[in-house]
Order: sequence, then C-alpha cells, then structure tokens
Amino acid sequence: MTGERTAADTILREDEQGDGSYTVTFKTLFDDDTLANQLEALVGTLKAAKKRGVLSYKAELLMQGMSDKEVITLHA
Repeated sequence: MTGERTAADTILREDEQGDGSYTVTFKTLFDDDTLANQLEALVGTLKAAKKRGVLSYKAELLMQGMSDKEVITLHA
C-alpha cells in the first residue's frame, strides 16, 4: 500500500484542510494520468485504503460519472 499512498498523497496535497487532512474529488483522481498509470485499479485501491482508515468518503461504490463530485479525504 506504500506506493499507492505515495501516489495519492501527491494529488491530495493540493487541498490541505485545517486539521492536517487533505481532500480531492473522485473526478480529479480519476482524470489524473500520472495516478492512473501508477494505479491500474484506482477504485479498488481507494476501497482498500478506506478499509484501512487511510482515507474516507461517503459513497459505498465509486463510479466514473456518478461519483465525480464525491469528496475523498486523506487523513493526517
């Protein structure tokens, strides 16, 4: 999960929250070519990170189009 965390960190660091966490929309992650090339299964990686408490989002299932505005938070 280290490689995945590093790749996601790069994208998420663009919008730091006051509590040390970072947020990004699913569309921003999904549309990022660098991240997409590093993570072939983006949705599966996000789901695994959510289970481990590394990040959070409200939706049960992330899908392109339907989940574009879903906010994903990387915890500090």
